[in-house]
Amino acid sequence: MTELIREATPPKKPDIANPYQTASPVQAVKPPTKKPVRKPRAVSKQPSMEEKEKKQPEMTMQAIIEATLPKVCLMF
Repeated sequence: MTELIREATPPKKPDIANPYQTASPVQAVKPPTKKPVRKPRAVSKQPSMEEKEKKQPEMTMQAIIEATLPKVCLMF
């Protein structure tokens, strides 16, 4: 008999209630925390002076002059 009474009676409410919780009784669900993705750092490779010289082919005087002149478009 006591079990039936316990099941039928509503649970006791606290004397003080948060108005925000009483307005929306749904409990807030926290999103799962994501672990930060760690990116490996790129290893910088310093080219030596010899490699720099190999990459830049020597330009002739004619090529240097042509590279510095502005390109002109003539319309007739």
